[in-house]
Amino acid sequence: MKSTAAHWMLFAAIMALLSVHSLRLGLVDWRDSMAYWEAAENLRAGGDNLYARQERESRGRPYLYPPAFAAVFAPFTYWDDRPDMHPGERGLMNPYPFPSSLYIWGFLHLVAVPLTCVVMSRVLRRKWWDVHIATGVCLGAFGTVVLDAFYGNINIFIMLGLAVAGALAIKRHYFWAAFLLGAGGMLKIMPFVLIPLLMLRSPIRAGLGGLLGALLMWLLPLVLLVPQMGLLNGFEANIRLTGEYIENWVLPSVSSMQFTKGGAFKVPNHSPLAALQRVFGEGTQLTPVVWDKDDVGPMLFVLPGWLLKLAALGTTLGLYIWSGWLWFRSRSRANALLALGMAFTGASMANVNFWHYHVPGMALVGGAMIVRARHADRRAWRRIVLFFVLMTFGFAGPSLLRTYGMAHFIQVMKWGIPTWSILLACVLALTLGGRRSGMSEIHAP
Repeated sequence: MKSTAAHWMLFAAIMALLSVHSLRLGLVDWRDSMAYWEAAENLRAGGDNLYARQERESRGRPYLYPPAFAAVFAPFTYWDDRPDMHPGERGLMNPYPFPSSLYIWGFLHLVAVPLTCVVMSRVLRRKWWDVHIATGVCLGAFGTVVLDAFYGNINIFIMLGLAVAGALAIKRHYFWAAFLLGAGGMLKIMPFVLIPLLMLRSPIRAGLGGLLGALLMWLLPLVLLVPQMGLLNGFEANIRLTGEYIENWVLPSVSSMQFTKGGAFKVPNHSPLAALQRVFGEGTQLTPVVWDKDDVGPMLFVLPGWLLKLAALGTTLGLYIWSGWLWFRSRSRANALLALGMAFTGASMANVNFWHYHVPGMALVGGAMIVRARHADRRAWRRIVLFFVLMTFGFAGPSLLRTYGMAHFIQVMKWGIPTWSILLACVLALTLGGRRSGMSEIHAP
């Protein structure tokens, strides 16, 4: 399939938008990066308040990740060329004087996107640089590709890691695929969800690989802790920090007991539970502004909270199980990548908080759908086009509405239109993945 000018123009536009978000001073909001920065500084000082809400220059954004990610981010904190003034005063500067090392972090976002596309092209046995697959990756994971650079978030690197792990798994290197996912899970917990799928194919190799990768990454904070407090105290501190992470973030997120008042379900949370709570939950905060306390749900009528949780969990668990079944029976590289990407997305949507840049797994799905399109009949072609329309609308649509009027943006988000668009796109992808096609040249090894 030859690259067309339209494909190149579309991909160039996406990359140009990403570049503007990443590198133009004043057009970025790297407060997520500053939360990482402050956590890394805290870990370098012993980690006593790693999971306390930061009140400095991250605007109160908490650190939500395992201790190992703070250790990974620590090298950036050694180059701090911000004005020497009180953090509270510096935090009010507009544009904010981000440390120069964060521009390296932003540049790495730019590098990670084409690397993901190259990995996808190679594993699908296309040209080393196939603009069709690159376009599919970017459109499928539009929220991650564009918005992660804006916020300075980690998900773009999770996207690259998923592509590499998927490539290793397709080549039956289950140990190393699980090793990478285990290590990635100690940076952000979600990659762990793909290890059970790999264990369906190779229980021992995948299990050992995931365990070893997680263990080695868990040990990384000791590089910063041991020189300060000694070996035994460093181990003790690392265990304590891991316990704080589980207590403060993992368990509340799983149980959702902390979120019963509905504040976490406000716009722009895209999780199925949040969308259902806004429409049917009593007293659910709808708008993102904290002073608009009168704008509360339900938007239609009240349904029991347990029923909403059951519906949301059933939907996302169904996507994960369906994806696992497709992975287990897959005989093509495209279907295998599609299944892994969908399993990751389904598990991510089960979280209480699912934001518009939490779709790195859809990069695998987007690339796989492009390859399927080459062998598709007319009916399948319509479904593939509809998939990309739904995914793009789910994230780009509300952003465009926001440009033309905040009221329209809020209304679309309140009703959970992006959530339902993404769910429908997921169902379309899985139904296509379950169909046989003439893809003999990309059969899994």
